[in-house]
Amino acid sequence: MSTAFQVFQQVPLAFFGNDQKKPLDLYVKCIRKILKDENLMQIPPPGTLPSIPAAPLEILAMSFDGLTSFFRDGSFNQENAPDGYKLINEFRPNSSKEFSRFTTPKEKLLLKTLQIYAGFTLGLIAWEKKNRATTAKKISGNS
Repeated sequence: MSTAFQVFQQVPLAFFGNDQKKPLDLYVKCIRKILKDENLMQIPPPGTLPSIPAAPLEILAMSFDGLTSFFRDGSFNQENAPDGYKLINEFRPNSSKEFSRFTTPKEKLLLKTLQIYAGFTLGLIAWEKKNRATTAKKISGNS
């Protein structure tokens, strides 16, 4: 079985294929794998990825950023990428989803960061649908 990092490494190659949804599906798979049974704070081995200033170092954060970018730019939505949308929605700030594996202060900070990303992403999706009330609720974490 592949590790989350091995799945993550497949994403750039998936962009060259004909299936635009393949990179999104790989991000979802990578995130789910980390959440299930891998180190939440794992970073790529040195020298495997280019250094990007101000970019997240954790594979979970990089994958979540990649996933949410598909929804932020309008390429995908709840209808054409339900698994990705469901995963983002699980991280919304007021979600009832229990994230018991996030126990250390750094892991809790990472979780809050992912929840902020999710809230803004869901707000932007609502904004694109011209739903201002839902946008405000999603961004503020009240829905």
